[in-house]
Amino acid sequence: MEKEREHAHDKKEVKEFLLGLKADLENDRKEMNEDIWGYETSAKWLSYFVYEKNINKDSLKAHSWVLVSKTHLLANKGRYEGFKASGKMNTIENHELRNRILDFYEERIVGLTNSTQDYMDFKDQMLNIFYRERKGRATASDNLYDILKHSELNNYLATLSNVNEITKRYKLAINDAESIIKLINEMYPTEKK
Repeated sequence: MEKEREHAHDKKEVKEFLLGLKADLENDRKEMNEDIWGYETSAKWLSYFVYEKNINKDSLKAHSWVLVSKTHLLANKGRYEGFKASGKMNTIENHELRNRILDFYEERIVGLTNSTQDYMDFKDQMLNIFYRERKGRATASDNLYDILKHSELNNYLATLSNVNEITKRYKLAINDAESIIKLINEMYPTEKK
């Protein structure tokens, strides 16, 4: 009788965890799609600044934010970390779901955040040059247009305009999150929105 009560309690905790995790993953999926847009938009304009011989002043003014913006995922993983730390991961009886959750947080998200951190570190190196060379910000003597053609800065911008690895990692993480959400929905079909 005691084992049955304990098992029922575990099942209740698993359900609560998984439904909360589903909400976390839905929020992360939204953020990841926004991050992809940010990386792709930045790449488009960084590439324009590198390869366009006559940069349009209005375009430069409207899109210079891509030079200093930083995008990275702040995954909602507190619920996952707490459940894992409590030693309850094995109470998830669906082995496929449990393994996908573990792979998602321990491999996919780690790979994604490492990749974006490398990108941001490289961007920081570029920004050191950018801030060192920039003069007369927001004045008539602003040299932003000129420093974009500075060879060292230009090399950084060309490298930063290639975000294919990062967006690929984001898309893989989104696919993994969606497969976990699908499995949770299959376990608890009446709990769908």
